[in-house]
Amino acid sequence: MEELMQGETRPASLVKRINEIVDLVLKALVVAMGIALVVCSVLKTLEPTSGFQLAGLGLASAGILFLRQDKGIR
Repeated sequence: MEELMQGETRPASLVKRINEIVDLVLKALVVAMGIALVVCSVLKTLEPTSGFQLAGLGLASAGILFLRQDKGIR
């Protein structure tokens, strides 16, 4: 009950672990989009609009990751 009164609902280690997982997912998404873009381009199965969408998703993930690091969200 005292923890609820103090406003702390999650232990700091859990929040840190969640932030680490989010960073890992964002990094994996950036790498996966880059690899998918290259492979599909080499196989010539990629339409230009799809390629821009893949590149956009990868760049957006990288931007979010960099913003999280700049703000010190950990």
